[in-house]
Amino acid sequence: MIVGGAEGNNPTPLDNITSIPADTLTDTTPEAPPLITAVAIPQPDLTPYVANDAALLQLGKALFWDMQLGSDGLQSCASCHFHAGADNRSKNQINPDTNHAATTPKFNPTFTIGSAPNYQLTADDFPFRKLSNPNCRTDDISQSEQCPEQSTLISDTKNVAASQGVFNTLLVRTVAGKAADKVTSEKDTLFNVQNVNTRRVEPRNTPTVINAVYNQLQFWDGRANDIFNGANPGGTAGASNAHLFIADSPTALLTPASIALAYSSLASQSSGPPLSVNEMSASGRTLPQIGFKFLASKSKELRALKPLGKQLVHPQDSVLGTLSQSPKKGLNISYDTLITTAFQSPWWNSNQIVQDNGDGTQTTLPMPKLKKGQTLPVNQYQLREWNFSLFAGLAIQRYESTLVSKETPFDKFQAGDTSALTKSQIAGLKVFVTAPAKAGQPEVLGAGNCNTCHAIPEFTRASVRHTNASSTISATNGFFTNYGVTAADNDIGAGSVSGTGIPLSQNSCRLKFF
Repeated sequence: MIVGGAEGNNPTPLDNITSIPADTLTDTTPEAPPLITAVAIPQPDLTPYVANDAALLQLGKALFWDMQLGSDGLQSCASCHFHAGADNRSKNQINPDTNHAATTPKFNPTFTIGSAPNYQLTADDFPFRKLSNPNCRTDDISQSEQCPEQSTLISDTKNVAASQGVFNTLLVRTVAGKAADKVTSEKDTLFNVQNVNTRRVEPRNTPTVINAVYNQLQFWDGRANDIFNGANPGGTAGASNAHLFIADSPTALLTPASIALAYSSLASQSSGPPLSVNEMSASGRTLPQIGFKFLASKSKELRALKPLGKQLVHPQDSVLGTLSQSPKKGLNISYDTLITTAFQSPWWNSNQIVQDNGDGTQTTLPMPKLKKGQTLPVNQYQLREWNFSLFAGLAIQRYESTLVSKETPFDKFQAGDTSALTKSQIAGLKVFVTAPAKAGQPEVLGAGNCNTCHAIPEFTRASVRHTNASSTISATNGFFTNYGVTAADNDIGAGSVSGTGIPLSQNSCRLKFF
């Protein structure tokens, strides 16, 4: 039964509802999954970095929602995480199979799906793989009335309903105090209509950030590592590209800083999209350049970007309300102040600068004395600009760690309120948790077996809790090399096409609902 876990033992009227099958060892009590409120939120040790948690949260929420983070001055993290933490837009959301393992990307029309960018999706377009009998796969022949013979494939497409981002542009430079970067437009061979560029569409749809803090890894293919190196999504494997610096005192020489912060996949993830040419960035942009754009830099330009300067902030916002300039746009505090308040001073307070040598190496130099109107070269940065990836990553992760569902109808139902779900929803929940028959036993009708992967209460076996319990990252606790309900080579994910995929006929989501 689903019971109240750590917060109660009120049984529901449903029998044999478990978080994952009882013979799976990654959950020690699958027959009595805890409430989501009883699952510990992974907590990285931020002591060496953070001085003020309240300012860190304010910085994270401001950066997450700020349209000025995109190269176009319009695209924010929230642009793709606006609706329940995910993306519900329906126009210009088709990606032309750019993740396909073997073929050249192209818009591949079916009977209904448009063959060009900027297409408006309709309900009739779904599912993308259409069968004459949707209750049966093409190879699914059984003795039941629903599948007496092989289902016929009506139409199919490798195109993906994904998430749009920015236009194809090349960075000239970021400009301090300017929302939009200085860029040049580049012809896009894929995303254009009659030789007019449309916004690019990334290869996969945006996952929700709600409850994402429980995930061991981030992105659909898990490439955002649980170890944050302070600079990119790659974790320890990406450490060779992570060149942060620290100052023991404002006058001390800068020293390289190696960061390996556990339980921080959200910080790793957040360092990717701001530089993605499909999501938020012009080609060639770096995180220190974004730091220069956002922060006051007296050596270059006096003006800094006002946080959320193009947006209204409600004065009753739970995090930013006290900083709101409503009815004017933006906040009454600078990003510099938020960073210097939130973070320990060795990460931002220095009279040394960092020179990017353009070959993956850096040189540290004393801050030169600048005459009026004189500026630093474009490849030289103050410490707070160079370490911007650390500030943004930890701050956005802190904000996203607050996006946890606690009072959904399911949560209330699990806690003992049997009226919280409708009869139809309860029927769906039964399908969700019912396991298929074992070998030699009669077929179980309505066996969705969904919770094999989507274990209650996090609704994923790829969570920190399950991974810690199994001491491994593998298919046994939710990390599949290939995934989805179509052929493996449509999107190999973290796997390969050399026999490690899950063929269509063997996919774990072969459902028999009837």
